[in-house]
Amino acid sequence: MAIRWGGESSTTLNWSAYFYLGQLPNTSAKLGAANNQIGEINDFGKAPPSNTVGFNLIGPNRMIVQQDLWKYCQNCTTAIERRVTYKVLNSDSSVAANRPIGEVVNLGSSTCTQGRPADRMNSCTVAKGSSIPNPSGGTANLSEGMWATDSYGQFTDAWSIGSDFYGTPAGCGFGVIYDHWQLCGVGLDSELFGEYMGLTFATPKGYIHNNAVGITVGTTTYVLPTNKTTCPANTPNCANSIPVGTVIH
Repeated sequence: MAIRWGGESSTTLNWSAYFYLGQLPNTSAKLGAANNQIGEINDFGKAPPSNTVGFNLIGPNRMIVQQDLWKYCQNCTTAIERRVTYKVLNSDSSVAANRPIGEVVNLGSSTCTQGRPADRMNSCTVAKGSSIPNPSGGTANLSEGMWATDSYGQFTDAWSIGSDFYGTPAGCGFGVIYDHWQLCGVGLDSELFGEYMGLTFATPKGYIHNNAVGITVGTTTYVLPTNKTTCPANTPNCANSIPVGTVIH
């Protein structure tokens, strides 16, 4: 979750995709190795469905770990922030540079006596400063607006409980059930996919505790920090960092 909170599929799906005109010129969506079908071309919700037309869709479909480190969150002396820099690649392996991105996040219940903060996250559809209901219920989250990859296709995602206030008991926190990073400006049919108003290219998950943050890739959960002596704050690529080059779908 950009706190600013912050595989290539071989399955052929018949998506009913909407292109919101004017937002993403010359940009198309992820959708793995196979060509996918556009079921509807939508002009801000007013145009009728078109005939099914085949398109080669080239867009973000994975992200690659560039750096992984931890630090204390802003104005914190005990609460941890995990910062991972990713490079986003398109389905043809080109760099997804300067692409508008957002996320759909689902957080679990907090085990902290103080509850859970309203986490800040980037949204493709919800205006900056507006509330975002948490899909599993509980404390609502807060939109930081849309984000974007830089000219190298990179962005940094930060996970943190955000304050020393959420500190009882030590090690308390909540799960990140999913963090869907999405290409903004293209939306899946809301009748089929509910809140997913964007096309997901990668989904980290894990947990955020006040003294450590875990990110799960496949069946492995990488936890930082595990030893502050051998891996002090702001030290990239510690023993339990996610290895550089790791692919997240």
